[in-house]
Amino acid sequence: MQTPIKDITGSSALQMYHSAYRCHYESDDIKEACRLYREIIRQFPDSNEAAYAVIQLEKIGAREALKDLHETPWQKILPLSALLFSLLALFIAGTALLLVLDNNENSWYNSEDPVLSVSID
Repeated sequence: MQTPIKDITGSSALQMYHSAYRCHYESDDIKEACRLYREIIRQFPDSNEAAYAVIQLEKIGAREALKDLHETPWQKILPLSALLFSLLALFIAGTALLLVLDNNENSWYNSEDPVLSVSID
């Protein structure tokens, strides 16, 4: 859920930090939280809140990096493996069907059944 961008004009560093923290942890609006954390650092570079904002931005960056690490290998390899396995299974089933049809066709031509044989007199 994305919260609307708040007007932070005239806000104190602490008020801005609380807003950023709520966006980050309560609303899960990471984009807005990052914007607010950066604004705290820009407007109040010497405050405790600026130091906390830097830490929160580092946490967000680390979380995103870990998310990429965990998703990349298996979430790309498993679907590809499943697709290749399915294609192989279809190939085997198709080949088996052709062999069965070929055997049936040959047995029909070579049949000695009098009902199927036609004599030309």
